Amino acid sequence: DATGELFRKAFVVLVPSLREGFGLVALEALASGTPVVASRLPALEAFVMDGVNGILVPPGDVEALQHALSRYVADDALRASLQAHATQGTERFSIEAHIDAIVSLTSPAV
Repeated sequence: DATGELFRKAFVVLVPSLREGFGLVALEALASGTPVVASRLPALEAFVMDGVNGILVPPGDVEALQHALSRYVADDALRASLQAHATQGTERFSIEAHIDAIVSLTSPAV
């Protein structure tokens, strides 16, 4: 899809939210293979793993956000690692995972 293609072309996705109910943009970026630099909020911590598939910073801390982005740009090894693991932790939010969960709830016990 077009959104996924845009995320795949991105170098990194910034999600500097002060509040977040779910974090769909961050999840879609990660599922597309693009790491995120995001605010450390419970909704984002559900799938953004600091140092694994993204970098988390305190909400509202512009200096921390700037430092994290600079680190991502300058550190080739960090960037390659985050890119290699970007999709980690997103599988449970896939359509297939949701279908399996619904089927397991509606299937009669044997």
